[in-house]
Amino acid sequence: MRRLSFLAAAALAPSLLLAAERVVPATLPSGEVQLPNGRMLTPTGIQAPVAPYPFALAVAAGGDRLVVASTGVTDQSLQLLDARTGKLVDAAPVRRSWLGLALSPDGRRAYLAGAKEKKVHVFRIENDKLVAEPAIPVTTPEDGRKDALPSGLAVSPDGKQLWAARVLADDVVRIDLETKKVTGRVPVGRHPYRPVFSPDGRWLAVTNWGGASVTLVDPASGAVLATIATEDHPSDAVFSRDGRALFVAQSNRNRVAAVDVEGRKVVRQIAVALGPDGPGTPSAEVLPDGSTPNAVALSPDGRTLFVANADDDAVGVVEVGKDLVASRATGFIPSGWYPAALAVSADGKTLYVSNAKGSGSRPNAKDGPVPTRATKGIAAGHIQRMPGSVSIVGVPSRKELVALTVRAYANRKPAARGVSPARPSAVIPAKPGEASPVRHVVYVIRENRTYDQVLGDLPQGNGDPSIVLFGRDVTPNAHALAEEFVLLDNFYADAEVSADGHNWSTAAYATDFVEKVWPLEYAGNGWSYVFEGDDENVSPTAGYLWDAAARAGVSLRNYGEFLGIGAESPASKYTGRFEGKGVNLAPYTCPFYPGYDLEILDNSRVDLWLKEFREYEKKGEMPRLSIVRLGNDHTAGTKKGEKTPRAFVADNDLALGRLVEALSKSRFWKETAIFVVEDDAQNGSDHVDSHRTVALVVSPYTRRGGAVDSTMYSTTSMLRTMELILGLPPLSQHDAAATPMSNAFADAPDLTPFTHRPAQVSLYEMNADGAPMQALAGTWDFSREDAAPDIALNEAIWKSVKGDAIPMPPPVNAAFVRAGEAGGGRR
Repeated sequence: MRRLSFLAAAALAPSLLLAAERVVPATLPSGEVQLPNGRMLTPTGIQAPVAPYPFALAVAAGGDRLVVASTGVTDQSLQLLDARTGKLVDAAPVRRSWLGLALSPDGRRAYLAGAKEKKVHVFRIENDKLVAEPAIPVTTPEDGRKDALPSGLAVSPDGKQLWAARVLADDVVRIDLETKKVTGRVPVGRHPYRPVFSPDGRWLAVTNWGGASVTLVDPASGAVLATIATEDHPSDAVFSRDGRALFVAQSNRNRVAAVDVEGRKVVRQIAVALGPDGPGTPSAEVLPDGSTPNAVALSPDGRTLFVANADDDAVGVVEVGKDLVASRATGFIPSGWYPAALAVSADGKTLYVSNAKGSGSRPNAKDGPVPTRATKGIAAGHIQRMPGSVSIVGVPSRKELVALTVRAYANRKPAARGVSPARPSAVIPAKPGEASPVRHVVYVIRENRTYDQVLGDLPQGNGDPSIVLFGRDVTPNAHALAEEFVLLDNFYADAEVSADGHNWSTAAYATDFVEKVWPLEYAGNGWSYVFEGDDENVSPTAGYLWDAAARAGVSLRNYGEFLGIGAESPASKYTGRFEGKGVNLAPYTCPFYPGYDLEILDNSRVDLWLKEFREYEKKGEMPRLSIVRLGNDHTAGTKKGEKTPRAFVADNDLALGRLVEALSKSRFWKETAIFVVEDDAQNGSDHVDSHRTVALVVSPYTRRGGAVDSTMYSTTSMLRTMELILGLPPLSQHDAAATPMSNAFADAPDLTPFTHRPAQVSLYEMNADGAPMQALAGTWDFSREDAAPDIALNEAIWKSVKGDAIPMPPPVNAAFVRAGEAGGGRR
């Protein structure tokens, strides 16, 4: 299809027009779903609800049943679905599991990676029931201290061997399915993700998620035949029908590698991004990363490759050429939210898509009784229990694919095609490198609050005062800033939790590695918290905001972000330098500014920031980009011996007010813009959407006088705005496509400074003995963000502020999520 027809069709889509009315996440009368990230969701085919985070699925023998593995935080189960209707036939809860799923060739057994238990769960499929059998250990006597956490699984074509990738041990093990014993171990690359057999069983290919390579193994001898370099984060893979080619999804890039197996090399990188000129065109090849191809499936005739583009919410369709070099994307099928696994029916007529985040986001504040069954594990909550889904799609004809491709493009933001709905601005450049009167950007990152929790009492905004926890009496500075500058009442976090939140907030992207590891880690089922620079495989290929600044020669100072002081090494025990992670961050990190640590007041942090800032004033020069972490609005719940939630939030609010005042009364004010964001909304109550959060933009150039900007923005909008001011290119497709926040700015400056409001709550107000849920809170880990169970923590915070008389609005879950299914938990 020519460029004109793609763009014309997409431009006519009503969802892409800038409307005068407020656009919020919701299911529209048309059936389209408006996501909080600004994209639309229009999944194709039948949508079958399943438990949260279905990261794997397979078609059972006979083709009339699907096996789906949901491995979320609290909901982990194996599910048996009718492959025609999507109806749930049976489900077996699994206490500890992850994304590895394989079926025996006869379809009578399902093998599921056993996560922290270092086993493979085994289920017999009999009379439409999933019958548990003894699990198979994946450990060996030689392991010693190795962590044998299993990830991907593969059963040999003859059904005699099971191979398990051990993602943290950097190896794969061979298991004899008759004796149920490990009979061999093969070292491969960094963080092996998935083993896959060639159809004849001659070769075993292992994708090295963290190693940018594929290891080719002789499964008979266990010998490594070759290590083939790929691009970043190879994840799923599939052999051609003759076994001579291997197709590898590279989840950090927008491409699928076509490997000549006998030649031991990549011969074609197939672009699968939604390029502005259409599928298979040069523009798709140069688009920034962010499509996240993470799963592949091949049609029975071997002519069509399907690719799950997780962050496009679409499945790419690739025509496989007789010559691999001729393979190219020909179209896209809209899917559910974050497609993560694919399968094709034996007759090639049906495509199955497992959507990790299901069919859309929801508010999490509705009338009704609150569930009070909080346990030491994580209680049921919306974001961590977003229902997943499976799409059952008739494989489209060429004509149908054209229409579906147009729809997939229309679901994207208009800025992805170079069209921005934001108004022209004298402050926010249309392109990086154009002039702006703002020279200095100060970026403040906070923790885990929703809009309604803080600003829901402002009558000029779209708030619900009944669910406000930290209103004007606790957050006088946030309220004053929103009133004196501009109120943003339609701003959403792109993230679900802090693990992906600090990545979205600093990279405009969370890699597939992050998206698939955090539910495992948050469930306490393996891995450690590595999401802020502790594992290089977390990082996007383009890096973070500080990497972009370094590449462009933009001066930078970091205060507290990505210091990596977490549960294993609490900041309160720290005696040396605080140093950021990464070659482009460490040299520019303030050595005496602490990272996340609730034992340190945010006001003490601002005192330390002021120490350097006063020196900048004396010299008449400050960094163009400053990143400041103020995280005490996270709170420590009602834990005995800790400050109250109100005290924590009041401390954070006062610190922010003092920082803004110092900047507004400085020589730099006339060229400064301060951007404030919560890294995520973390399941606090909000009547619009569970991702809606508090964001502030403070500058002489922001609109004033009670202005309200209800443009739909997300985290990536804020990053895009800062990039445009600083002359930085986008880090991913997501900030490239984001709506710049120019509607929040005025063309003429108002240099009136801000005067901070004193705290109205004691910063040392302590939790009383017997505070609500205090015994439970005493078991939680607050040494780093999100180590405590978030819904139970929110309930404790609610009761601390509101008491027991007013129930907390319950999280909203789909009806099929049964009461009593929550389990597991963190540490």
